[in-house]
Amino acid sequence: MYRTHHCEELSTENIGEAVTLSGWVNHRRDHGGIIFIDLRGKYGLTQIVFDPAVNAEAHKLAEEIRPEWVIKIAGKVKARGEGLTNEKMKTGEIEVFVEEIEVFSEAKLLHFQLILMKKFEKICVWNIVILICDELVCRKIWNCEVKLHKL
Repeated sequence: MYRTHHCEELSTENIGEAVTLSGWVNHRRDHGGIIFIDLRGKYGLTQIVFDPAVNAEAHKLAEEIRPEWVIKIAGKVKARGEGLTNEKMKTGEIEVFVEEIEVFSEAKLLHFQLILMKKFEKICVWNIVILICDELVCRKIWNCEVKLHKL
């Protein structure tokens, strides 16, 4: 199965469920033993967790994963610990502990980071087509283009 849910679709109502998610690696953080990845899909982000106590092989692979890799994971939805929620994310009250992982595509390091492009949201560049999978940035670029066409 490719996915059971889209990223940003999960909530506290899904705690305890086994889910499958697919998407792009948006950001990876290694906290000395546990690896956190923000998995990005068409509709947003979900934090996934690689814990060696859950699956040592998946954790070992997560050490190699870099931004923009395309992956599929299967795991269990759990509530984030006390004081660890992220109110900036729609899925900020939950995280998915990875039990299985499949890498669909590896990506070379980009010459720029898509995450940092939010700082340049007021700049519209013509004659360059950039595929950006971050919904918020896409919306801002589209709005900029629409405004310029009205001039």
